[in-house]
Amino acid sequence: MTEQRHNGVASDSYEQHMDVVEAFGAVVRAERQHRELTQSDLALRSGLHLQYVSKVERGQSVPSLTTVFALADALDLSVPALMERVVQKISSGRHARKQRLRLSFQLPSV
Repeated sequence: MTEQRHNGVASDSYEQHMDVVEAFGAVVRAERQHRELTQSDLALRSGLHLQYVSKVERGQSVPSLTTVFALADALDLSVPALMERVVQKISSGRHARKQRLRLSFQLPSV
């Protein structure tokens, strides 16, 4: 059996990678909105380009470590606090996916 790959990365690893990227973006967006900042505000505070902030929030760009630090600082969070929120987001998303999968495989009552 051959392993499916995406750009040289095993499918399972790729899906986990995308879970992290999407969760990071969702957390950045939620934290920005919680602070009543616009994407422009966040871009100015972090020294990043507005379009790049938008791509990160949509999970369409993988931020570098430098970018993670810049965004955390712009959101008045420590990097560990920001990443803890990402881990929580990933965990809740996987739990919800498992629940949906479990429900979709339940047999109808007879």
